[in-house]
Amino acid sequence: MQFLPFLILLCFIVGLFQVYRLGREDFMFLRKNITLEQLFNYAFLAGLIGLLLARLVSTLSSGKGSPAITFFSPYVSGLSLTGGIVGGFAFLLFLCRRQKLPSGRLLDVFSLAVVTVLPIGYIGVIFLSPKIILIQTAFAVLFLLLAIFFNLFLYTRSLRGELREGSVTGLFFLAYGIQGILGILLARPGNLVSAVTLDNILLVLLLIGSVIFLVFNERRTFSRKRR
Repeated sequence: MQFLPFLILLCFIVGLFQVYRLGREDFMFLRKNITLEQLFNYAFLAGLIGLLLARLVSTLSSGKGSPAITFFSPYVSGLSLTGGIVGGFAFLLFLCRRQKLPSGRLLDVFSLAVVTVLPIGYIGVIFLSPKIILIQTAFAVLFLLLAIFFNLFLYTRSLRGELREGSVTGLFFLAYGIQGILGILLARPGNLVSAVTLDNILLVLLLIGSVIFLVFNERRTFSRKRR
């Protein structure tokens, strides 16, 4: 538990550097007058909202005592990664709609930041929960490969217009959802009923939503290729 705040801080710093790296010379951000300072502000706010929702979802999923008490209790640990991702990206989407920001590009940049820090997070979880070292190591390697693939291939295709803006985010949600479902099946192969929690319901909804979004977002691209 004492290691968790340092792990969160490390992941946030790495993610913030990724936002800086991708956003400093982004043509669309420059055209819309979106500065690095604004991107950092969005990152801090999204991180705070994500952290609060991560704690709330974890509290509601644990079933340990009264949620109102457990949420603030320092003796009950737990954060929901799915809740944090949903909360952070929901806030960013709300911000984009409210301030008329380029939502697809902004969410893609933050998706790349998150997918980059996930291997670090999974490695850190090994120290927090050494009993599941094999599964966490496998997921750390998986997301390391995905981070390389997303940064070197998918985002480059998005900048060239071969992928519509927002599709990188949709693919990240899809990959995260599939990984989460695999994690549930591996962790509880004979007791799936106990896996029906708010955390896992959000995970399934995120997976389904990503598939629907990708189909609608990329349908024009598919139509052009058919012609």
